[in-house]
Amino acid sequence: MSGNPLFPYTEKLVESVHNNFEKLPIIACGGITNGNKAWTLLNKGASLFEIYSGITFYGLRLIIEINNTLETKLANDSIDTFIEKHHNKTI
Repeated sequence: MSGNPLFPYTEKLVESVHNNFEKLPIIACGGITNGNKAWTLLNKGASLFEIYSGITFYGLRLIIEINNTLETKLANDSIDTFIEKHHNKTI
């Protein structure tokens, strides 16, 4: 299994690991096909993202779309960086 069907499992796993090991950096992968999914995982505790199937299906423009979405959402939260978001425990 790969791509979109994995996302619900990825979301649950990231949240579970974060809840049990709060200071552990988490690299989320599985079903990340847009910026909203990346943002969801960031809010669940992910520190980084690995994208493979998403790039296979949507091309490198997916990286730009994810970046733009994350920048917009950070600005909406009045936060400048992901590091600030994690340190302020706003996730």
